[in-house]
Amino acid sequence: MSDNFAISAGLGTSIATKDSGGAHHQKLLLEGSQADGTPELVGPTAPLHVIPAGKKILSRYLDKAGDGTGDKTGNEDFSVTPDDFYIEPGAGVVYVIEDLTVHIEGAGAAALGSWGDLSPSNGLRFKWNRSASAHVNLDDSEAITTAAGFLGLGAELIVLSGNFCIMRLPLARLFGGVRLVGDTNDQLAVTLNDDFSTMTTLQFVARGYEE
Repeated sequence: MSDNFAISAGLGTSIATKDSGGAHHQKLLLEGSQADGTPELVGPTAPLHVIPAGKKILSRYLDKAGDGTGDKTGNEDFSVTPDDFYIEPGAGVVYVIEDLTVHIEGAGAAALGSWGDLSPSNGLRFKWNRSASAHVNLDDSEAITTAAGFLGLGAELIVLSGNFCIMRLPLARLFGGVRLVGDTNDQLAVTLNDDFSTMTTLQFVARGYEE
């Protein structure tokens, strides 16, 4: 089936319009696409996100220092001493994070029932740390041990092929975005609690804009 087709006007054909000053302006439905390319109408469950004019686009790996200078790859053994990979704005800066992408590459074939090719027991935790003392558990206080578990949070599967698995958590669609205020030490963090040392890649990328 081809993507486009011709339309010929006929009796009884109605087109949605808005009359303004005696002229008809056609109404249109905006359409985007899901992670797999499937068309999806813009609406309450799939809103149109627009970065405000004049705002600086942000795309950065979560790292151990939180400022972009630390270690960015989580393929280490955290089973004894858990560690956070996070992003935190500097003083006087505010970030709005709209999505979080997870890149996984293991030594063996990736599967939804595992984390890459591993079956961790303690897994990962996804948190929105606010004001240095309080935090919101984006994972409903349940450790994520499989790709399917991450998808259960509302994440989208982008790639599952061979040893690779890439997923995206659409924070703007799910929560209206995650706002991080540097003056109160807000963070978007992933806590690693298991041995991921046999993995080739385990990285997290935050995207959004600077207010």
